[in-house]
Amino acid sequence: MNLKWSGALLACLLLTLNVFAQDSTQIAPEKPLANKAYKTAIGLQLTGIGTALANPKGLSVKHFVSSRAALEFNITPGGRNIVSSNLAVLRHFQISDAPQLQWYAGAGVNFEVYRYPRNPNIPDPGARVVANTTTLMGVLGAEYQLPKLPFTISGDIKKGFFGFTHRGSENRYNIINGLRPSISFRYTFTK
Repeated sequence: MNLKWSGALLACLLLTLNVFAQDSTQIAPEKPLANKAYKTAIGLQLTGIGTALANPKGLSVKHFVSSRAALEFNITPGGRNIVSSNLAVLRHFQISDAPQLQWYAGAGVNFEVYRYPRNPNIPDPGARVVANTTTLMGVLGAEYQLPKLPFTISGDIKKGFFGFTHRGSENRYNIINGLRPSISFRYTFTK
């Protein structure tokens, strides 16, 4: 059942990418971003605030599919989850006064696999079940590209809006209220 929902969410994400990546010559031609001198970037993402910032860290990959549209994939093993991953379609916008800085917004899907209940102190491991949650999310952030080095630093906030949880024999829909801030450090590869 959850695979159907995950497939449907992925299809919506790909349709969104198609809209972002289309050429807008009928309206007005867009200039490429002034500072985007890379096509793909790979690095580390830290998620959370305070002491939680050191806990979930994972791999982050960003790939531009057009001059302003990018796919971003993050995967984080461990922490309180077995694995957490997300895929987002991002639209980048130039900040005119700062050529190395751009902001972005987008939408995506987050998928988590975890043990429930999440309390590791439960004496009977058989009382814990493996669960998963698929969530639609919005993304808002900014990215700074170092001028003479092949690195970018970005910070964003991911907000979950609607989720589907499968936990043992229980299936339920959730309205997600949390914000998830993150910082990414990536090495860039030129075109």
